[in-house]
Amino acid sequence: MEDDQKRLADALEELKDHNFMKIHESAWKFMYYNLLRGLAIGLGSVVGATVLVTILSKYWLSLNLFLLSEIGPTKSLKSSKS
Repeated sequence: MEDDQKRLADALEELKDHNFMKIHESAWKFMYYNLLRGLAIGLGSVVGATVLVTILSKYWLSLNLFLLSEIGPTKSLKSSKS
Protein backbone atom coordinates (compact mmCIF):
# COMPACT_ATOMS: atom_id res chain seq x y z
CA MET A 1 0.00 0.00 0.00
CA GLU A 2 2.81 2.40 0.84
CA ASP A 3 4.45 1.58 -2.49
CA ASP A 4 1.31 2.74 -4.31
CA GLN A 5 1.20 5.93 -2.29
CA LYS A 6 4.87 6.59 -3.03
CA ARG A 7 4.30 6.10 -6.78
CA LEU A 8 1.25 8.35 -6.66
CA ALA A 9 3.20 11.04 -4.80
CA ASP A 10 6.03 10.80 -7.37
CA ALA A 11 3.56 11.04 -10.25
CA LEU A 12 1.91 14.11 -8.71
CA GLU A 13 5.29 15.74 -8.15
CA GLU A 14 6.22 15.08 -11.78
CA LEU A 15 2.89 16.52 -12.93
CA LYS A 16 3.48 19.61 -10.82
CA ASP A 17 6.71 20.29 -12.71
CA HIS A 18 4.94 20.05 -16.06
CA ASN A 19 4.80 23.28 -18.11
CA PHE A 20 1.01 23.18 -18.37
CA MET A 21 0.68 23.30 -14.61
CA LYS A 22 3.22 26.11 -14.33
CA ILE A 23 1.13 28.26 -16.68
CA HIS A 24 -1.96 27.77 -14.53
CA GLU A 25 -0.25 28.71 -11.27
CA SER A 26 -0.81 32.39 -11.97
CA ALA A 27 -4.07 33.91 -13.16
CA TRP A 28 -2.15 36.40 -15.33
CA LYS A 29 -0.16 33.66 -17.05
CA PHE A 30 -3.36 31.74 -17.59
CA MET A 31 -5.12 34.75 -19.16
CA TYR A 32 -2.09 35.58 -21.31
CA TYR A 33 -1.86 31.99 -22.53
CA ASN A 34 -5.58 31.91 -23.40
CA LEU A 35 -5.35 35.32 -25.12
CA LEU A 36 -2.53 34.11 -27.35
CA ARG A 37 -4.35 30.86 -27.99
CA GLY A 38 -7.54 32.71 -28.95
CA LEU A 39 -5.68 35.06 -31.26
CA ALA A 40 -3.97 32.14 -32.99
CA ILE A 41 -7.25 30.28 -33.44
CA GLY A 42 -8.97 33.42 -34.77
CA LEU A 43 -6.15 34.25 -37.17
CA GLY A 44 -6.03 30.67 -38.41
CA SER A 45 -9.77 30.65 -39.00
CA VAL A 46 -9.67 33.91 -40.96
CA VAL A 47 -6.71 32.87 -43.09
CA GLY A 48 -8.23 29.44 -43.74
CA ALA A 49 -11.61 30.89 -44.70
CA THR A 50 -9.94 33.44 -46.99
CA VAL A 51 -7.99 30.76 -48.81
CA LEU A 52 -11.06 28.55 -49.13
CA VAL A 53 -13.28 31.36 -50.46
CA THR A 54 -10.57 32.45 -52.90
CA ILE A 55 -10.16 28.95 -54.31
CA LEU A 56 -13.91 28.35 -54.56
CA SER A 57 -14.62 31.75 -56.15
CA LYS A 58 -11.85 31.27 -58.76
CA TYR A 59 -13.23 27.83 -59.57
CA TRP A 60 -16.79 29.18 -59.81
CA LEU A 61 -15.70 32.11 -61.99
CA SER A 62 -13.68 29.91 -64.34
CA LEU A 63 -16.60 27.48 -64.61
CA ASN A 64 -19.03 30.30 -65.42
CA LEU A 65 -16.69 31.80 -68.03
CA PHE A 66 -16.28 28.36 -69.63
CA LEU A 67 -20.04 27.80 -69.72
CA LEU A 68 -20.67 31.27 -71.14
CA SER A 69 -18.08 30.74 -73.87
CA GLU A 70 -19.71 27.41 -74.80
CA ILE A 71 -23.25 28.81 -74.89
CA GLY A 72 -22.41 31.97 -76.79
CA PRO A 73 -24.68 35.00 -76.96
CA THR A 74 -28.32 34.40 -76.18
CA LYS A 75 -31.03 34.54 -78.84
CA SER A 76 -32.50 37.72 -77.39
CA LEU A 77 -29.22 39.53 -78.03
CA LYS A 78 -29.02 38.21 -81.61
CA SER A 79 -32.61 39.22 -82.42
CA SER A 80 -32.19 42.76 -81.07
CA LYS A 81 -29.19 43.41 -83.33
CA SER A 82 -31.07 42.47 -86.57
